[in-house]
Amino acid sequence: ATMRRSLFILAGLLVAAGCGPRKTSGPEEAAVTFVAAVINDWGDHKITLVDTRTKTQLERLGNEARARGFNLKPSDFLVSIPQARDDWLSKKTPKTITNTGETAVVEIVSTAPNAPRISLDLIREGGRWKVSLLE
Repeated sequence: ATMRRSLFILAGLLVAAGCGPRKTSGPEEAAVTFVAAVINDWGDHKITLVDTRTKTQLERLGNEARARGFNLKPSDFLVSIPQARDDWLSKKTPKTITNTGETAVVEIVSTAPNAPRISLDLIREGGRWKVSLLE
């Protein structure tokens, strides 16, 4: 009983200290995290950064691919080409274009000479900002 109470107190302190799940990050942080996840291929973690509609669509595409004999997971559709990765290894600057509190558009610019600007739509879902790849 003492051990369980100690673990409960430790868990409470960790959450109170900010070590628990963060739900307060803004759309710029969510957008930069998503770009990093795709460029550095964070595997299945990439899917946790997109909204439910996008996740559902990627799962549908994965199911269709598997039905045709291709072993693809939803996260396999979120990829970058090596040249893009090189452009995005340099410093990135996010800028919120619009933010209604429920939806946002964030533009990310790299300091690399030929890197394109990336514009991402985000929605607030379950208290977190998620990238929406569907219109």
